[in-house]
Amino acid sequence: MLLRVEVSREIRLGLEGHDVVGFEHSAMVAERELRPAIWAGLLEAYQEAVLDRVCGLRRSPLSRGRRAPFMCPACGSERGFRRRGRRSRRRVLLTRLGRMELTLAQVACRCGRRFAPLLQLLGVDGGSRVSPGLARRAAELATELPFARAAAQLLTETGHGVSTATVRRIVARGGARCDLTVPRDDLHDVPAMLIDGTRVPAGPRHGRRARSARGVEVNIACAVLGRDITGRRPRAQIELVGASVAEPWLGLHDAVRGPRDIGIVVTDGDNGIEGLLDRALPEVPRQHCTFHVQHNIRLRLWQDGVAFKDRDALADRLLAPVLSARTRGESLLALEESIALAQDHGFDYAAQHLRNVGRQLSTWKAVRHSRRPWRMSGRSRPEHTTSLLERTMREVNRRVDPPGNRWLVPGVRAMVNLLLARRFDHPSWKDLWQDAGTVRVWAGFRESTG
Repeated sequence: MLLRVEVSREIRLGLEGHDVVGFEHSAMVAERELRPAIWAGLLEAYQEAVLDRVCGLRRSPLSRGRRAPFMCPACGSERGFRRRGRRSRRRVLLTRLGRMELTLAQVACRCGRRFAPLLQLLGVDGGSRVSPGLARRAAELATELPFARAAAQLLTETGHGVSTATVRRIVARGGARCDLTVPRDDLHDVPAMLIDGTRVPAGPRHGRRARSARGVEVNIACAVLGRDITGRRPRAQIELVGASVAEPWLGLHDAVRGPRDIGIVVTDGDNGIEGLLDRALPEVPRQHCTFHVQHNIRLRLWQDGVAFKDRDALADRLLAPVLSARTRGESLLALEESIALAQDHGFDYAAQHLRNVGRQLSTWKAVRHSRRPWRMSGRSRPEHTTSLLERTMREVNRRVDPPGNRWLVPGVRAMVNLLLARRFDHPSWKDLWQDAGTVRVWAGFRESTG
């Protein structure tokens, strides 16, 4: 149902003073009060046009009524509505245009339910005073700034900001509806999937359990689709496959099975990830992140008692032949030599670590010569590190891990879900608030002086 509504309003502008010092500040204050009143009048006119179309004119109502662009919140009916006057109180709606006060018309359904259809047409949640556009902007700011600073920024942008508690409530409600474990149907051939996790401070705040709690795990799986090398710096094209907070790795089982085919999976070798891949993707080649191995081998050498000044040189001696080999066969031979060298010098921890991860250090060399869909734009070899995912986890820790702060688990889950969904423009982020449509708004100005 396409409706066209035009409203003509007379706007009077005035100026009084001995000079014009401070004109800009006074004009901005007046404009903030004027702007929401103008657009509120347009919405009320559109409301009347919709009800005239659905219910008929006031003095000649339709007997059955036409199909409406809204539905009854109780029974779901889209036909058979009757006008039931207007609400006595004006409804306050906080928007990105300012603080609107709307006179809402009511309709009655055949089931007996009365409601205001304009709020439903605007996509406003039940019982909320915040418009979908302002709610999305609040969530965007809250994923980058503390709640108090996000509320202050909204006040600066709109002139009538929401409270800190309202921003926190928007994040809690939005994060609860943002499910990142649902498999995506828009990912087909994925050249590389990166799976890794981090830990964030969350859990009990008081008592013995709070003193012993180490936080909760954030599990993330991303798909690398290519790199854009047209600019000064290459930009990776990454899509979020799935994520979970304070849940086992098997919670991502359906999400990682969403893509049609995967070239290679790169992980940090966590036992939980290995169990997930054994069940979900047993046929996909697995690559152990080479950066993680270089860090972990230094830790094992410390456990073997190697002095700090000698660890870097010894780590390079053990790993360089394995990582720089031209083929997977040569890499496996170099791996056996490195294990034997570590055993001969009594580096038992380092030798055992190489046994555990060594066979997955050169998987990408074999995949490179296979028919698996690993090829992507801007990349001449398969992925073999989780560096792209590490950047995302640093952003998560930057927001939810300030010094001295400890989240509750539902709060950190809501924040992480919204942060990841916004960062990757996940489909669930687009569906959280109904703030995008095909409506077109225009405005004109007719000048007159006197």
